[in-house]
Amino acid sequence: MFQLFFTDRPVTDYHSAKSAEYAEVREILPLATRLPVFVPPSQFETCFLSAAHTEDELDATLDAIGTAVKTLPR
Repeated sequence: MFQLFFTDRPVTDYHSAKSAEYAEVREILPLATRLPVFVPPSQFETCFLSAAHTEDELDATLDAIGTAVKTLPR
């Protein structure tokens, strides 16, 4: 399991997750829907990986999320 959080602090519980910046996540979601991976529409949902995923699929997931993050305005 993993999720993206935009913060400069560790996310270890509900309160630290709630303090993460959500504006960036909202901007990534429309981009991510055009990519070959599913990113949940909330920081309180999660992405799942499984043993059935191949290394190529994991690389594609990282590339897709990286592409979406790189398009965010700084």
